[in-house]
Amino acid sequence: MSLTVTSQELLMGYSRLEYLLLGDLRAILDEPDQTRDQRWLLAVLDSLLETIPREFQLREEGGYMSEILELKPFLSDLALSLYAEHERLFSMLSALRERVNLDLSAVALEDQLAMKLRDWMLLLMKHNRTERRVYQ
Repeated sequence: MSLTVTSQELLMGYSRLEYLLLGDLRAILDEPDQTRDQRWLLAVLDSLLETIPREFQLREEGGYMSEILELKPFLSDLALSLYAEHERLFSMLSALRERVNLDLSAVALEDQLAMKLRDWMLLLMKHNRTERRVYQ
């Protein structure tokens, strides 16, 4: 008996993993500066940097939102905008991860950097919410 995993099942798995990692990220950022473990923060960011491109790649397989656009071509501008956000979200997270790595020797994560990480999480959640609405 061979097990085959469909692209849809993989996508759901990556989406669940992303959700859990975002919860971990939120929990780490909510900790007081003195107790925040920046090595754990880096591990979560590294996991997100591995997960998100795979998730985006699966979403883009066969043409990003192609089945929706066949039925509703008027959504093409929104689809293009969402597609462009994939690279932007990944680039932003990569840059933030590098800043966390540079600040690793600091006792506390810079408040501004923690705020930027929170802002990035909000952008990703907004992106995912918009995608879900388009598909519904």
